[in-house]
Amino acid sequence: MRNISKHITIVGWLHIALNLTTIGIAIFFGVSFETTYLPLAIVIFSIPGVIAGVGLIKLRPWARILGIVMSIFNLLTFPHGTAIGVYSMIVLFDQEAVRLLARDAIRPVNE
Repeated sequence: MRNISKHITIVGWLHIALNLTTIGIAIFFGVSFETTYLPLAIVIFSIPGVIAGVGLIKLRPWARILGIVMSIFNLLTFPHGTAIGVYSMIVLFDQEAVRLLARDAIRPVNE
């Protein structure tokens, strides 16, 4: 895959967008219908997706594993989550992405 860092950044933004949208919808329905437990669970479940997205944008080693886990869960939310989950797993399982996000990768000094 060419320019894997660009694809990792795209995956990070997709995770942030999908999960923030999910949080917004859960809050809207939680307030509208006065239900508390399901929207609260959805918000709590979506927060790691936002964290994974930020970590992927910053090329943090731990974000790859969290991104893969969140991508697996995203596969269940058809159709948008499925598409994002498949794309994310293709990018995050790429060997160049594994090397780029490895713990022993050389990082710039200003990071």
